[in-house]
Amino acid sequence: YRDGWHNVDIRPEVGPDEVVDLDDTPWPWPDDSFDTTIAINVIEHLADQHAALHELARITQPGGTIRLAFPHPAGRSQWIDPTHANTLHIETFEHGLAPEWDLVDWSASTVRFGRVLPDRAALWWADHLGFLIDELRVELQIPEETQ
Repeated sequence: YRDGWHNVDIRPEVGPDEVVDLDDTPWPWPDDSFDTTIAINVIEHLADQHAALHELARITQPGGTIRLAFPHPAGRSQWIDPTHANTLHIETFEHGLAPEWDLVDWSASTVRFGRVLPDRAALWWADHLGFLIDELRVELQIPEETQ
């Protein structure tokens, strides 16, 4: 729970400001509702992560920011929680598959000797040899509307 934010969860027992099933799209907020949206350890629980990304872009104002954190597909935390669906990869954001956002920055939460590697090298290792990255963090920006 973040003070001063509009907190959403599917579980009423955690005391969110609003109970919403994010698998049910479209989400209940109008376009451009928020200047910043944060989804930390959320996206991997959703059945359609790409639909969720499009919804995040829709509800975030032009010039606004989306911050995500999610398990790396080969990371240990992806597989220890039975509620995790398939997760995303950094390439989802780098390939420009969706013009709704620009990739501003990304980082990796590395484990073991991956902590001494640059993020890009740790990502390569994790993709090819496994368990070096636990979590990926991504910052996206919604482009300003053009006249």
